[in-house]
Amino acid sequence: MSNQTRSTFFATCAPGLEPILHQEIADLRFAKVERQVGGVRFDGTDKDMMKANLWLRTAGRVLKRLARFEAHGSDPLYRGVKDLPWELYLKKGGTVRVDAQTKDSELDHSRFVEQRIKDAVVDRVTERGMPRPEVVGEEADLLTCSATG
Repeated sequence: MSNQTRSTFFATCAPGLEPILHQEIADLRFAKVERQVGGVRFDGTDKDMMKANLWLRTAGRVLKRLARFEAHGSDPLYRGVKDLPWELYLKKGGTVRVDAQTKDSELDHSRFVEQRIKDAVVDRVTERGMPRPEVVGEEADLLTCSATG
């Protein structure tokens, strides 16, 4: 993956710190900086992501958007997630954590969404010969997040 490929990132923060985090990111001169509930969205390269991880003081973590797609139902969600190259982001024997939020969606149960995403990630990596990743509730090597609505 090239360091020059542009991606969308989301820096998370504690409630109330969004204005401070927004200013920190603006000071780093990243593109398309937008304050949102729970953090700040911005565009940049993988090099910018590393810079954000190094210099942001109020961010909890910096998440990279791997894909965005519509999924009208659980099967399209599963297929869309499974099509992503998770093996590039997860080490052998790694751990996975899935967080999902849902609002105004056909997929209206966040635990079910988390389960379908987890199934798709696990199926993808095991079909490619990697050991089944352990699913954890706390710190993980790979965190997948989903928002529907």
